[in-house]
Amino acid sequence: MSDSSIRLDGEVTIYQAAALRESLMEQFALLPAIELDLSAVAEMDTAGLQLVLAAKAEALHANKPFRVSAISDSVRDLLALYAIPPEDIHLERVA
Repeated sequence: MSDSSIRLDGEVTIYQAAALRESLMEQFALLPAIELDLSAVAEMDTAGLQLVLAAKAEALHANKPFRVSAISDSVRDLLALYAIPPEDIHLERVA
């Protein structure tokens, strides 16, 4: 994990999405690059996936490097449900 890494854990669902988005945007403003570590995510729903994709879009819009360093099985299952290859979220290694 690097200095620019943000680790999400537990549930990343519609119930946490608004608060997580606000927190992520605050952190993004301070970091030169964005790295999300999703290896400890126990549950993710569509809102959580939208949050990750919005983070990727925000980083690209701000010309900041973006990557996902690791994902949990629940994140992998959700990506498979939507037929999204892990590479599309810039996954660099498997948890």
